[in-house]
Amino acid sequence: MATEINLESLSNIILDLDAQIQQKGVMFVDTIEFIKSKKNAATVSWTKIDVKRVREWLLSDEEERPVEKIPAGELDVLLFRFILTLRNIKTNKELEPKTIQGMIASK
Repeated sequence: MATEINLESLSNIILDLDAQIQQKGVMFVDTIEFIKSKKNAATVSWTKIDVKRVREWLLSDEEERPVEKIPAGELDVLLFRFILTLRNIKTNKELEPKTIQGMIASK
């Protein structure tokens, strides 16, 4: 029962916020620009580096399709294999678990 009350309360809060946004005349474009302005530049940079590593690994594994064209089930298997092969580019040593967790979370 407590979960239902919390979900109902959350739903009401979201509806109230939506009504406030509409009253203020905030446009979708404004929202997107606000979100972009809050992104951490370092996070964006690391995400781009991580995506590049995945693409390079896919090519080395003879997978030439763009990531967005690979069916989800296949992509899951490929990403799992990629994670198992991750190594530091400079030292060729295994990456720390927190580094790998960060890469996974940035996707």
